[in-house]
Amino acid sequence: MLFFLSGYAQKSRVWQEIKAPIEKRTRSEANLLKEYKVFSLRPDLLNANLSKVSTSARKSEPPVIVEFPDNHGDFIRFSVKQSAVMDPELASKYPAIKTYMGRGLENTGESVYFTVSPLGLHVMILSPERGQIFIEPADIKKSTYNVFSKKNIRADQAFECLTVDRDIQKSLLTVPKSGNDLKLRKYRLAVAATEEYSDYFVKKAGLGQGNTHNDSIAVVLSSIVVTMARVNAIYERDLAVTMQLVGNNDQLIFLPTDPGNDPYTNGDVSAMLTQNINTVNAIIGINNYDIGHVFGTGNGGLANLSSVCTTSKAGGVSALNDPYGDIFAVDYVSHEMGHQFGAHHTFNGNASNCGNGNRYNPTAVEPGSGSTIMAYAGICTPQNVQMQSDSYFHGISIGEINTFLGGTGQCAVNSDFLINTAVPIVNAGSDYTIPKSTPFILKGLATDADGDVLTYCWEEMDNQVTNIQIPPSSTQPEGAVFRSVEPKEDSARYLSALSNVISGNISSTWEVVPSVSRVLNFRLTVRDNVPGEGQTGSDDMKVTVNASAGPFRVTSQNTDNIIWEPGTSKLITWDVAGTTGNGVNTSHVNILLSLDGGLTFPVVLASNTNNDGQKYITVPDMPSSNVRIMVAASDNIYYAVNEKKLSIGSFETTCTNYNATDVPKSIPDNNSVGVTSVLNVPDNFILSDVNVGVTINHTWIADLQLFLIAPDGTTVLIYDRSCAPGIRRENINAVFDDAADAKVCDNSKPAVWGTTKPDNLLSAFNGLSSAGTWKLKIVDNAAQDIGSLTAWSLQLCQTNPVAGIEDDLFGSFKVYPNPFGEKLNVLLTRSVSDDPLTIKIFDLQGRIVYTRVFSDIGSDPHKELDLENLTSGMYFLQFKVASQISNMKIVKY
Repeated sequence: MLFFLSGYAQKSRVWQEIKAPIEKRTRSEANLLKEYKVFSLRPDLLNANLSKVSTSARKSEPPVIVEFPDNHGDFIRFSVKQSAVMDPELASKYPAIKTYMGRGLENTGESVYFTVSPLGLHVMILSPERGQIFIEPADIKKSTYNVFSKKNIRADQAFECLTVDRDIQKSLLTVPKSGNDLKLRKYRLAVAATEEYSDYFVKKAGLGQGNTHNDSIAVVLSSIVVTMARVNAIYERDLAVTMQLVGNNDQLIFLPTDPGNDPYTNGDVSAMLTQNINTVNAIIGINNYDIGHVFGTGNGGLANLSSVCTTSKAGGVSALNDPYGDIFAVDYVSHEMGHQFGAHHTFNGNASNCGNGNRYNPTAVEPGSGSTIMAYAGICTPQNVQMQSDSYFHGISIGEINTFLGGTGQCAVNSDFLINTAVPIVNAGSDYTIPKSTPFILKGLATDADGDVLTYCWEEMDNQVTNIQIPPSSTQPEGAVFRSVEPKEDSARYLSALSNVISGNISSTWEVVPSVSRVLNFRLTVRDNVPGEGQTGSDDMKVTVNASAGPFRVTSQNTDNIIWEPGTSKLITWDVAGTTGNGVNTSHVNILLSLDGGLTFPVVLASNTNNDGQKYITVPDMPSSNVRIMVAASDNIYYAVNEKKLSIGSFETTCTNYNATDVPKSIPDNNSVGVTSVLNVPDNFILSDVNVGVTINHTWIADLQLFLIAPDGTTVLIYDRSCAPGIRRENINAVFDDAADAKVCDNSKPAVWGTTKPDNLLSAFNGLSSAGTWKLKIVDNAAQDIGSLTAWSLQLCQTNPVAGIEDDLFGSFKVYPNPFGEKLNVLLTRSVSDDPLTIKIFDLQGRIVYTRVFSDIGSDPHKELDLENLTSGMYFLQFKVASQISNMKIVKY
């Protein structure tokens, strides 16, 4: 079966969102998903267009358009083609198993990989904007499907990976080009399945009496194909490597109905490694495959390092009690196969599973557990950066694997790309010297002759492990202090994250700005994200921290309740802190303005002004209650932001408290469904601040997760098992507030008390409507300790202009298209006063570049603005009717 729609319809009628009753949730869903949507499919559209997807690889073939929902209920369209996870001989024996890949229509940086098989439809969407999204069967009938984000998958199973090191010698900091020659390397893959692994999927598919031996083989082979389709998506994008199951791979599947045939000691990964080499060589033949692996159940993995194309090429094991989904495909199979292709571990942690000799010092470039494929995310308590691996290879792993591909791993069949004709050309920029204890921005450039949507990933390459602390410290003179974060379309990375700096912290746990002299080495890896034909480019740079300079900081506008009036002159001051010398040598700075609380700083108040510690600026006519100021080096990468928000124009903030009435509620023990309390807010206004009061009696609060869910579904995980994991701490009686000085956690009772910072910012709700049903969901993730939610409340705040300086005027107009070319349309969508409409456009320096007054807006609601003379870039469009003013961003391309 295939569930897709051909054509270019704007809204899918194939999928319909439904509500899933708790009793029908599958075991894997209940255990592994925190938030998801459920969709059903129209049966009359399931199979009609399958034959329209050509098996040809020619560019000229007409596209078939497939539409899938995302985890927010929106739909994404892709142009799809078949992919070849199975050898043609194997595919011909199992025609019900098919694999496809596709490229986004609206955003070509988005890609989809999906499998249709006796196990149903399995979809993986990779998107730099939306993240990673999955669609999987929600029930045994395969009639409904869960749609969820990767970030909402639970990862609570223990795991340890071991490698048999062949100790190959190479320079790990070079940037090999072997995998970036516009060729796809295809390796013949042999994957065996233990009878325990097979039994898991036979039962999952509901097979029993009336089903044949071949039915069971087809189901188990389907599970292998689903996993390898996801693994190939990563390897093809990052490494231009694909793996194809050999023609007789079905002979490696062992079933519980054939007792005595299974040669594996399931769960004993060391024994399974040797058994797999012998088994695959005996059944497939040593000359008939390039890489081998065995899937089993248990909790572990083992692989021979750099073994592909060698006599130990079947030396790979992945075993998980639930050997299914993204956790198995990424944290297990992609990881272990990464070893087989020559990649070592990348974490520098030394606790729990990160100890015991598992750390490999030459590639220990990720702090703590790390988060990329070759790291140990979630299994190095208390040094976990996060609980599950992100689906990409670290730059140092790409370098290792590309070195292997150009050496030992040359047994692949190479084929020229059909679509991709260019490798990204990357420039990480110059090396810089910066002051201590000062945040900075890494800025790179990349070009691609094909015009592909590029994604950028900045990563630290420091591998020292002797003089480090875990989590990292600002005082350590070497070793990694910045974690890897997922690739994105923005080529700049703020270190630490700009959100941390705006909230008053220049560092976070896994992003630490140095306070001592040291050198930071960085690599910028750029991906072109072409499905099946991915290429990467890389470039390195270094940042030298000089402790004789800094901290560089803004010293003005650091108190509450500052109000500026447009057109007035204001003094900005900053501490130069030795930055004009000491190797930093900054002679000039830029002064920038944010109107959205520090999310962006598009307005230039002063450009290339002297770095002398003070500058008078003219306040632009851009009313906002959420203004922040940045002073940034003109010819360097460091910056500082003032400590408090201020206003242009007069505003007032009012807050209203709302209390839940359906409490107390018991918190179910060790239950991923948890308990949900609801709170109805009748008042409707735009939120500017949200605070949450929570009272919980519980004997082990490190078991708990607290989710606050807004009426529109926006969810913030405000508490994530973060108070003293592994230690008994009891009870919560606190207000979660972004403005709190720190997270509170101690050995008192309650352990979390007073005003405390949430684990994730509540400002995610700012700008939303207040009205509707709010939910507080509490999940207990471990057994034995119990408790209850006794009370909770919301403080919802709104910020409004005083004396009509600004009102909700923008909601009265529709502006299109945006971005625009030569013409911009303005359409009145609801009535306003009879006063004339004044439209002004400001550039990023706050200068008025366009003004027009319309006195007939009531009778002629559509206006066309001729903006041909404006240069390309970002502007601010301002509407003014009487005393009402509203602003919005517009972009001319």
